[in-house]
Amino acid sequence: MSNGTPFQVPSLTKNNYGNGCIGMKALFGDYDIWKPLEFGVKAGDVASLKNDQKALILIHQSLDDKMFEKVANTTTSKQAWETLQASFK
Repeated sequence: MSNGTPFQVPSLTKNNYGNGCIGMKALFGDYDIWKPLEFGVKAGDVASLKNDQKALILIHQSLDDKMFEKVANTTTSKQAWETLQASFK
């Protein structure tokens, strides 16, 4: 995927949240952007901030309008991911 091959962002919906999370985690791992989701962003760490924004964009792309409303006001991928987890646990 990260080698330039087109990919489809997994869809996260109420009905497929479990499987969608598995797909998203695989995508985050492939792009090596899982750390911001797990540990957050360190102030002043430009690389961490870039990875966080990449992860946040992928999260946004995976959501329908109703799901997007749940994370629209989050500013980091960690906040968005935790908000989604709390919504479905």
